[in-house]
Amino acid sequence: MITNRKRWLAALVCVPALVVGCSNSGTAEVTPSPSPADTPAARSAQAPSSAAAEQPAATAEESPVDRLPSVSTPANPEGLTIPQVVGTYEVARHPVAVTFDQTGGQLLVSHRFEGSMGSYDPASGQQFATTIVGRSPRDIAVSPDGALAYVAISGDAAVAVVDLASGELVETVAVGARPTSVAVSSDGATLFVTNSVDNTLSAVNLAVGAVGWTAQVGERPGKVAVDPVSGAVWVVDTSGGAISVVDPEARAAVSTIEVGGNPAGLAFHPDGGLAYVANAAEATVSVVDTGTLEVTNTIPVEDGPSAIVVDANASLVHVQTLNSLRVIDAASGTVVGLVPIGPGLTDMTIDPASGTLYVTSTDGEGVGRVAVLAR
Repeated sequence: MITNRKRWLAALVCVPALVVGCSNSGTAEVTPSPSPADTPAARSAQAPSSAAAEQPAATAEESPVDRLPSVSTPANPEGLTIPQVVGTYEVARHPVAVTFDQTGGQLLVSHRFEGSMGSYDPASGQQFATTIVGRSPRDIAVSPDGALAYVAISGDAAVAVVDLASGELVETVAVGARPTSVAVSSDGATLFVTNSVDNTLSAVNLAVGAVGWTAQVGERPGKVAVDPVSGAVWVVDTSGGAISVVDPEARAAVSTIEVGGNPAGLAFHPDGGLAYVANAAEATVSVVDTGTLEVTNTIPVEDGPSAIVVDANASLVHVQTLNSLRVIDAASGTVVGLVPIGPGLTDMTIDPASGTLYVTSTDGEGVGRVAVLAR
C-alpha cells in the first residue's frame, strides 16, 4: 500500500505543468510531511516571517501597477517616504475640484452637475454641509482667514462666495465667460479668476464684491496661482502651451513663459523659488525658476499629468496622472514613486501640515470618491 502511494505521488509530481524535480527514471523524491513543530505557522511564531521574500514576482495580470500605462515602477535611491493609499470613501456625485481648508480642517469639493459645494470630514468622508452655488462649479479657493470659500461657477460666468461657518451662499460676483480657476492674494483683498472663453484674468475687489480690473492673458486660460513671494499672478494658458505672468500693480501680463503642450496643473514651492507646471500633452513637468522666469528642468512623468501639489516638508512634488500618482523628488528632479489609485481622477489637494493627499474621482455612473494617501 505504501509503495502504491509513492508511485501515485511520483506520477502527480511529474506532470509537466507541475514539475518540481524528477529523476531520469521518471520517479520523484517526495518530501515527508513536516512535523507539527516544523510547520510554516510554527516557524513564523519562532522567527520573523520571510514569506514576502519567498513569494514569486507578480505577473502582469496580478499587479495593479502593471495594469497602468507606465512600464515600470521608478527607482527611489534616496529611500524617500512615498505616500500610499490608506483609505477611500464616497462623496456626492460628479466631484470635479477639491481644496483642503486648513483653518477648518475640512475638504471642500465642487460637484459639477449638482451645482453644489460640499464640505467633508477628511478622515471619514462625513458630509458637514452642502451649498447650492450655481451651474457647473469648478475650482475652489479659501480666504486666508478661513472664513470664506470662493467657487468658480463656469455655467453662470460668476464666482460664488460661501460662508464656511454657516455653509450659506453669501453673494455671487459676475466675472468673465466660463470662469475656471480661482486664487486669493496673500492679503485676502483680491480674488483672481481665469475666464477660459474671454482669455482674460478678472481681479475681484473683495471689499466691494465686484471686478476691479481685467487683464488679457493667453489662449484658454486655466489654472491660476499666486507667487507666495512676489505676489505675481501666474496663469496657465492651456491652448498656448505657456504661462502668462500678470503684475497686479501693472494690471497686465508682463511676461510669457513657454512650457509644454496643454499645460494643466500649476503649483509653487512654498518658498517661492520654483514653480511646477504639469503638461498634459507631452506628459512632462516643467520646473520654472520664479526669479529668472526660465524653465530649468523638464521631467517626464507619463500618462497625461494634470493636478500638481508640493509637499515641502518631505521635499516631494506630487503629480496626478490618468489613474495614478507620480512622485517627484524635488531635490533631484526625478520621479521616485508611482502609486496606483484608479480611473476617473479629477483633482487633488494636500494638507500641508501632515502631507496627506486627497484625490477625487468619479466613475461612469457619476459616483464620487476620495482616495486618501499618507506617507
